[in-house]
This record gives sequence, structure tokens and C-alpha cells, in this order.
Amino acid sequence: MLTLRDALFKSVIFDCDAPKSEGVQYPKKKQEVLSLVPQGGDWRDLPEDIAKEYMGGSWNLGGGKTGMARRLSLDEPSLTLTCSPCQKQTERCHPLETRPLSVREYARIQTFPDDWQFEGSMSDKYKQIGNAVPVNLAWAIGRSLIRLFNDIQQIMPESAQDCSAAVRKICNEQSQLIVKKEDGYYITKAETEDFSSCRYRSVMIDLARGLPPIVRLKEDLKRLALAKCNNVHFHLMDEMGICFESDVYKGTENIRGTKPYTKEEMRDIVEFCHTLGIKVLPEIEI
Repeated sequence: MLTLRDALFKSVIFDCDAPKSEGVQYPKKKQEVLSLVPQGGDWRDLPEDIAKEYMGGSWNLGGGKTGMARRLSLDEPSLTLTCSPCQKQTERCHPLETRPLSVREYARIQTFPDDWQFEGSMSDKYKQIGNAVPVNLAWAIGRSLIRLFNDIQQIMPESAQDCSAAVRKICNEQSQLIVKKEDGYYITKAETEDFSSCRYRSVMIDLARGLPPIVRLKEDLKRLALAKCNNVHFHLMDEMGICFESDVYKGTENIRGTKPYTKEEMRDIVEFCHTLGIKVLPEIEI
């Protein structure tokens, strides 16, 4: 089993320690609190008065809340990386130093090679890494799929087909759409029938962990519709609060420090999904 130590230092997967790189820093008060947490620890290792002040309203909520004031352990596998190493509910404090993981340390955990370049601001880089599938995991899945297809071809040759002729036919037909002219290449007029082979095609959007602006959410929904998504699972509430105005769970809407969606905005989102042919599946944890 590989651990965080294998990612941050010279190991079987990296031939040197993680290189120095840019990284976000804690405010002084937060750094003082996290300096009290040992490796592998969290808010439960803090003195009660400090923990109550640090956690605010979360102190009175149920659940383990083990992501709060969390310091990683070198000798355990890393926790799942989010789009930022220093969100209050999903803290990822360095195991030896009282600071968030740097960009390159983040990338190491996701098994990106050290020469892999990330574009944009520091925040953009954290998001790219946090949203990525670990490189070595993708490699392992790809090898497993190739092995599976080879086994199917060997065990059930009647169920396997040589696709090379079909690929050549598709490439030939598509090349005929391209017309060369003096000032460049053009695609001739064409009609395409495009539909999903899957009856149920769904995506989960975790609104309980962060609220995007309505305009951006709608743009994302449009893109999902173009990808033939016909179901969207909205995670609306968890132990840390809810993302919309509620007559039942009053006082929990602003627990994450963001303004919740109003009832009218939620209705508008649902109606917008319906116009795109997307069914909404809400999740509310009680």
C-alpha cells in the first residue's frame, strides 16, 4: 500500500522529493489553530474552547466533521483531494509543516509527473489537479480494459469484431466532407443524427459544498444537455448546511458563509432543466 510519504518524498513512484512550488498560505489565526493538531488528527484533537470557536455553528451539528482542522498523516494514504487544500470543511494540512499542500505536492498525490505543466492562476491549478483522475489510476483502468477486451476476443471470438474496416470507412467518409480551396479548407454542408445510446445518463452536482452563480450553473447545464445528459442529481443538503432557503431547516442556510439560493431561484433552475430535457433528482440528507 502506498502512503502520502511515497508521494511527497523519494519512493517507488518518484525518484526525488517533491520540488518546491507555489502554494496558498493560512491566515495567522488559522495557522495557530492547526499547529495544535497532530499528524492524522482533526478538530477533535483541539482543546474544546478552541475547537468551538474555530468550528462556529458546525460545532452543534451532527456527523463526524473529520475534514475540519484536518492534518494529513505521512504513513497513511492521502484523503481525496478537493479543488482547494484549505477549505474549512475539507482541510488538507501538510503532515509536517503547518501549511496547506503546495501545487506540486497536490500534483504528486494525483501521480502527475513533476514536469507536467498546469495553466492559469494558482487557484486554477489547484482546481485542475483536484478535479483530475489520478494518472496512475487512469493508467491501471486502461490496462484493465485492454486485458478485458483481449480476454473477450480470446474466449468468445464470435462476440468480438475487427473494427479496423469500420474505422477506415468512417475516416474516408469524414475526409470527403472537407473541401480544399485556395484560401483554406472548408467543411461542406452535412446533416448529423446524434443521440445517446444510454437511456439513463446522469451527473451529480454537489451544490451543498459550493454554490456557483446561477448564470454559470445554467451554462454547465447547457453543456450537460449537449452531452446527452438527461438526469441531474443535485446534492442540496448535508450535515454542514443547505444551499437554499428553507421554511423547515431555518438557521442552516448560511452555514458555509455563502448566500443560499432563494426559492424562486431553485424553481427557475428546475424549470430550466426541464426545458433542456433534464430530469432533476434532489438529495437532502436529514
